[in-house]
Amino acid sequence: MQGLQPFTFMNLFLRFCFFIFLFFSVSCSREEKKTVSVNDGLKSITLKSLEGKNFSIAELVTGHRASVFYFLMPGCPMCESYSLSINELDKKFSGKGISFSGIFASAYYSDDEINSYRNNFKIGIPFYRDIDSKLAHTLDATVTPEVFILDSTAAVLYKGSIDNLAYATGKTRLEATEFFLNDALENIISGKPVAVKETVTYGCIIE
Repeated sequence: MQGLQPFTFMNLFLRFCFFIFLFFSVSCSREEKKTVSVNDGLKSITLKSLEGKNFSIAELVTGHRASVFYFLMPGCPMCESYSLSINELDKKFSGKGISFSGIFASAYYSDDEINSYRNNFKIGIPFYRDIDSKLAHTLDATVTPEVFILDSTAAVLYKGSIDNLAYATGKTRLEATEFFLNDALENIISGKPVAVKETVTYGCIIE
């Protein structure tokens, strides 16, 4: 019997290694499926333009290096104060494979109110309605102006503030000193990973 002990121990060791391998293989497989499912679910979300046409997120991100989605709100002082930055970033990056969209995640505001906001502040990017707030809920957008950068597969590359002008609720610096969105887009067009992937956003709560 003593001569069988090394063989028995080796069997137990090999079985242990097999079960460890199986556990991690299943875990990784589940994680991969979960990631794919989230992206597929995000791409299938439909938004409506102010002209009444439906667009899926898949349509909006296809063919671009990256797509920027600003969550905006009529009457929000922070959204109004960023109108110039929104136009400047669009002018700087739209010819480099970056698309820009303004998202209104609420049924409380009429098309007229949204159009008035666009016209009064001369914002040039297209606007879309997320009336059921499905996109906002999926991305976990909670305030305006909160921004998300998605790649062509709808994976989130950056979420957070446009810059660091606001440093607390209702409190702003005289001028911004860090430009998170600009820097993230510079990383993307340079073929580099986004250095700062998430920042805190202060603004108006999405109702």
